[in-house]
Amino acid sequence: GLVAVIVICTRQLGNNGGEFGPQSKVSTAYSRSQLVTGSATVPGGMPDLPSIPNKAEYIRRAVNFAKAVGWDAGGEYEVKFVRGVFGLRFLEVQNDDYTVDFDEVTREIRVATSKSFHRQRHDLSIKISEPEAAKLAKQYLKAAGLSLDNAKLQGNKPVLYANNDCLWRVTFKRMYNGYPYSNDGALVTLNPSDGSLVGFGYHFKSPKPLSTDV
Repeated sequence: GLVAVIVICTRQLGNNGGEFGPQSKVSTAYSRSQLVTGSATVPGGMPDLPSIPNKAEYIRRAVNFAKAVGWDAGGEYEVKFVRGVFGLRFLEVQNDDYTVDFDEVTREIRVATSKSFHRQRHDLSIKISEPEAAKLAKQYLKAAGLSLDNAKLQGNKPVLYANNDCLWRVTFKRMYNGYPYSNDGALVTLNPSDGSLVGFGYHFKSPKPLSTDV
């Protein structure tokens, strides 16, 4: 398949989620009106949510993932419901260093973000190669327990912005019989200097198409 590595450059980049994360653009911040804890009600008329089950298990999985990708897994943790991409509801685990969002139904990790990365200044000069970036992206998704079966790496285009600060993005597109899903895929954001994980968004949830006829 095609190796897809896109360099996105901007000083204020946030959540890696991107096209497949909690918002349609790269941003660390959820709308505060979309955050709920326990059985609280989301402003805007959403019904009361149930209590969060198995908090300790979600924290354990988030900690294991954080350790696997080199994030700081220490400190206190909070677990809460958030409204994610396409209106889906996620269970979010976070400490001071990072957030991990779990699909409420499948229990897959769907979004992960290094919060500490965006609180610090970094050397964001490009020192990793396209093959290295693609390999690291696959490793990080594997650490999250996520499959790239029936997925294709896409694109290979550096995009430079005025301030010349860069993040490295690797994109995967979910395929069905050679046809891409319009909304399904994964986006992994890396520090271009050392390949460390800034975050990712993963959405492989759309039903199989009834037909691939055009």
